[in-house]
Amino acid sequence: MYTSLTENKGCSWKKKTKDALLEKGECNVFVVDWTEYNGAPYAQATANTRVIGAIIAKMINFLTAETGASAESFHLIGHSLGAHTAGYAGERVKNLGRITGLDPAGPYFYKLEPPARLDPTDALFVDVIHTDGADIILLGKLTLLHKHSFLENCILELTHGVILTSKS
Repeated sequence: MYTSLTENKGCSWKKKTKDALLEKGECNVFVVDWTEYNGAPYAQATANTRVIGAIIAKMINFLTAETGASAESFHLIGHSLGAHTAGYAGERVKNLGRITGLDPAGPYFYKLEPPARLDPTDALFVDVIHTDGADIILLGKLTLLHKHSFLENCILELTHGVILTSKS
């Protein structure tokens, strides 16, 4: 699991998610603490996603080589900048099982080509949950670039005059 800009070590959603995953089944959960690298300035934090993604990929490749675990058994979950970090890791791990992007960051990623952002080729299965993408703040990225994108509490203009809304 990867955090987003300005999240700190004590962020409660990471602990709750870890506990829920461990309760659900037999698995190992790794929480990546990159708080030293995901803060301001934002431009540097976005650049750091590539470095952290490469380190995570190296760790997954090491674990698969040393333990016999398959890359297909790994599921990366990333929020905001962490979603793109997971994408960078997935790009470097052959047959990575799954990536879940939670509100992938918009600024600095919005119009980039697939190698520079989370995209459907980064894992065997990539799903994205969007809850932030309003034009006013534009912290999330609401472009539906994934086969499995879910909208929650969002407004999305698909074509001129056609607007979809989703509220929980």
